[in-house]
Amino acid sequence: MKIGIAAIFKNEFPYILEWLAYHRLLGVDKFYIADNISNDGSTELLESLDELGYITRIPFHRVANRSPQKDAYNHILQEYGSEVDVLGYIDADEFIHVDGDFRQLVQRFHDSEFGAMALNWKIYGSNHAFFPTSDLVIERFTKHAPMDEDNNRHIKTLVKPNKASEMNIHECTLADSAYCHTGLELCEFDDSKAKTVQVRHEGAYVKHYVVKSRIEHFIMKMNKGSAAGSEKRKKGISYFVGHDINVLDEQVDSALVVELKAQIEHIQNDLIHNSSFMRAGHGVVNIDREERVIRGWVVGENKVPATIKFTYGDNEKVIPVRLNRPDVVRKGITNEVKCGFNSKLDINFDEYECKAYITGSIQELKVE
Repeated sequence: MKIGIAAIFKNEFPYILEWLAYHRLLGVDKFYIADNISNDGSTELLESLDELGYITRIPFHRVANRSPQKDAYNHILQEYGSEVDVLGYIDADEFIHVDGDFRQLVQRFHDSEFGAMALNWKIYGSNHAFFPTSDLVIERFTKHAPMDEDNNRHIKTLVKPNKASEMNIHECTLADSAYCHTGLELCEFDDSKAKTVQVRHEGAYVKHYVVKSRIEHFIMKMNKGSAAGSEKRKKGISYFVGHDINVLDEQVDSALVVELKAQIEHIQNDLIHNSSFMRAGHGVVNIDREERVIRGWVVGENKVPATIKFTYGDNEKVIPVRLNRPDVVRKGITNEVKCGFNSKLDINFDEYECKAYITGSIQELKVE
């Protein structure tokens, strides 16, 4: 059985590795992340994680002021749903918590007649923190809302992809089946369809770290818009106050923290030694407008990059670097002969602003 998670990210750099490592430890096999194109390093990090095989990155620009989240969710359902048996939809500030073994829970659901499983929220507050610290999110925020908090009636979804006809932000439309709670009981919704009649935290739920510290909320989250709505939407003071609920406290699982930090360190070392993440380099990209071909060479700070990213307008193409370029070696630029690339791209280059980068880096390459 293969379990996948789908998400859309924008400007989530400080949290990505913890989120990824946490759900890898949980037993998730595949990660499909729609990159809503960030300016805080998230895009470069996701590119490198994709290059190393940790995730599948899907570039996903916002079109006009249309919400990208639902479109991204359905794109992942249609294009990648057949790769997994169960697909979960969550955000970067959401962590699936399970009492016991996650894969066993998902297996029981997979073997049932139900098409989707509802995971209720558990809303976490700021812990009265003003500033972020270097500790993990799951360490810093332990205070949360009581179970009967209305926002906890919201759900996120685990779904059998072949049972869903459409994915919404919180819930999906099922063809010939129904939703269940984590105990495999029939799930009842109110008229909104995104809220359950009852909150169920037995077995599993979604830890929703919705506000974090005041600085993180007001400086980072408030100004990045909403993937579910308008790019201009600001989740300001009233949003913070409405979700900063610190009524109950829970113990941090110290064993999980140790394991999680080790997993994060493993991924970081992989990024440092086996990718071009935030590496310097240089190269030349030649555009043959008549033949509609992109060719050139590139060398990196530590090794020849595996790929380059060629952008044209809001589109991009990842081009493998694997062709022999002995001429570049003869010029003394590098000792690595496989530093060349050549790729057909059937577009009118004059209609676009064209740029090229080392994948996973802000290093821009010369385009001629």
